[in-house]
Amino acid sequence: MITQQTIKRDNMKSIYHLIEERGGISRAQIARTMKLSKTTVSSLADELISLGYIEDTGTQELQTVGRNPNILKLKPSSHYAVCFNWEPEAVSVYLVDITGSIVSSVTKQNISKTNCYIALSQDGLAELLSDFRCPEKILFYCFIIPGMLCSGKESLYTTRLYIDVPEQTKIIPRLRKIFKDRAIILLNDTACYAYAERKIAGIRSNFAYINMASGIGAAITIDGHILGGATGTATQLGQTKLSYKDARDVLEDEIGESSLTKTLQQLHMRSSLEKVSKVTYREIGEAVMASDPGALTLSNLIAEDLANAILNIITIVGVKLVILGGKSRCLGDLFLQQVQSYLRKYGFPEMVKDTVIQYAVLDENANIPGAVQYCIDKYLDLADPYKLDHYIG
Repeated sequence: MITQQTIKRDNMKSIYHLIEERGGISRAQIARTMKLSKTTVSSLADELISLGYIEDTGTQELQTVGRNPNILKLKPSSHYAVCFNWEPEAVSVYLVDITGSIVSSVTKQNISKTNCYIALSQDGLAELLSDFRCPEKILFYCFIIPGMLCSGKESLYTTRLYIDVPEQTKIIPRLRKIFKDRAIILLNDTACYAYAERKIAGIRSNFAYINMASGIGAAITIDGHILGGATGTATQLGQTKLSYKDARDVLEDEIGESSLTKTLQQLHMRSSLEKVSKVTYREIGEAVMASDPGALTLSNLIAEDLANAILNIITIVGVKLVILGGKSRCLGDLFLQQVQSYLRKYGFPEMVKDTVIQYAVLDENANIPGAVQYCIDKYLDLADPYKLDHYIG
């Protein structure tokens, strides 16, 4: 049911987003853009200022006749979020300004490697906030998880984390119980990277984001929205079948970073990488630069398998832009050329001829501001920012 209060909150959010997008804008420009009265805009802007989201930075010199307008901008160091980034070997905790700036961070190693992520998060949070004097300015906690999140059952039902299967069904209720002093939001890691590319890097076209890390994830953005939201349940690129003769023969078990050592051994080729205990994308890229035959063959194999998986996305969804993120950039420019070549070789010509394959614009930490932006855009009620609730995806 649409009420005056609902309309007011929507308009506040729209004004906030417009200021964020423009980097600074006057009240008059907001009124013209949103087709609202100047009185309404001034009233809502004043409320956003009183709540600490934006600030009036004074007049700005313009090359126009007449009085220079006052410019509104997002207010830094006024509100924060805490992001918990869960990875197989560690938990990193970040204090992030609502403008997207990372203020400080703490990393806790996963020593026991089983079911320790909540305890590590608690330890990391305590250390992070030990010198932070304004905990009341923290709006919410965001947990970034490499796995599929089921919102209906409040369960984590597939992940590369070291979490026992029975524990996966309990992890979300436990988080709600332990971190009950703030709203908590759980997001899939690949979705956070994809949202950062759209929102922060400014990519406006439809695209598929491929996250190459210990596993292989994907998020597809259509008309500005991630398919399936940020649960990771709409796409499972890592489980793309390479062969139906072996149920375990799936993409991420061949080309995910955690499987590269095994895949190299199966090639039975001489390579400098044989001396490496755990092969990574970075080491493959460096060996390719040195013309190592085993690395060149492995890079080509990864490119061929990945290209075939991408073709499934292109054929079904029809995106013209594919962004390779995570740790993929370490593989180098030759890898991009190999992927593009296999798309042309195996793809339906009319669907792949204009497809662009590129590396992510942002770095490996982009999932952090991406997660914060997603939470603000989708879940934060500016008029009631400290509302206790939980959200998944």
